[in-house]
Amino acid sequence: VVISWWFAAVSADFGAATTNPTTGTAVHNADNDNDNDDADASHGDHHEPDQDHGADPDHADPDSDAPGNSSASDDTTIDKPTAATVFDAIAAHPDLSVISGLLRDSNLDQVLAAGGPFTVFVPSNEAISQAASSDATVAVLAADQENVLTYHVVPGGYTVEDLSEIARGEGSTKLMTVQGETISLSFESGNVTINGSTTVLPISQETGNGFVHTLDNVLVPPIGALNALVASNPILFATGSADIQPDSFPTLDGFIEILSSNNVDVTIEGHTDSSGGVILNRNLSQGRARSVLNYLVANGVDESRLDAQGFGVDRPVADNESEEGRALNRRIEFALG
Repeated sequence: VVISWWFAAVSADFGAATTNPTTGTAVHNADNDNDNDDADASHGDHHEPDQDHGADPDHADPDSDAPGNSSASDDTTIDKPTAATVFDAIAAHPDLSVISGLLRDSNLDQVLAAGGPFTVFVPSNEAISQAASSDATVAVLAADQENVLTYHVVPGGYTVEDLSEIARGEGSTKLMTVQGETISLSFESGNVTINGSTTVLPISQETGNGFVHTLDNVLVPPIGALNALVASNPILFATGSADIQPDSFPTLDGFIEILSSNNVDVTIEGHTDSSGGVILNRNLSQGRARSVLNYLVANGVDESRLDAQGFGVDRPVADNESEEGRALNRRIEFALG
């Protein structure tokens, strides 16, 4: 998997200089469902950005001292647009070499160089190295690397001041990414925070087609991350039962990790194969989804964010005529609540 190569390469980048090569200035680094198996495995908006936040993101002056445009940090560095594109700025920075390589690998470098304006949130090499210790992050990166990368890109040019104003706002504090999902901004401890857990660091650069902002963590699309994790680590239930087998507790703990890093509402969906009666399978799938919900709530996830639904045999993803197909149809999935 390509992502593993880049994780391994991070350590070599830590010795690189912390001077911005674009400007020469120092960077401020502030079972059958019934009786046949021993265990069942449940595998389990592109819109224009809402810019009605009191600022014109495409023409905002990054040096403005106007009231309400206070930056997320007093030592924020916003370099003038000496880089032609957001990708040029990313590629030129030694501490962003890993994300630069991932963008190239997914051919997103060409997208970021050709269009715009864009606002790109880029995790540093250190942030990506730390993310490699998370099974949930590694699973979703391996399953859908391009989706994770585009989750870091917002159409429109947002300065740090724009982000700060949105984060402090009383109305919508969400931005739409280029692939139609949303990220939530908040203002905590003097910094803009994304999805409640990722900080926008005081390292930013203006370019000819947008802005680049550095992050202390990797942004992961929550639904994609949950489904990638359960696909690689299916939830096991006792045969014909909604009781979760202990071997699946680590996967459930991974769900908790993802949900604690993203403040989205989630629907837990249960599905079965076609063995047994329709009503029996509907009830079984509902019970299994509810068991997952109960585990998450018992371990700290707010129940108001969760819903559980059972679809029984109604939504197969494979042929129920083969054992392999039936195994794929017995699954847990996640959707936005």
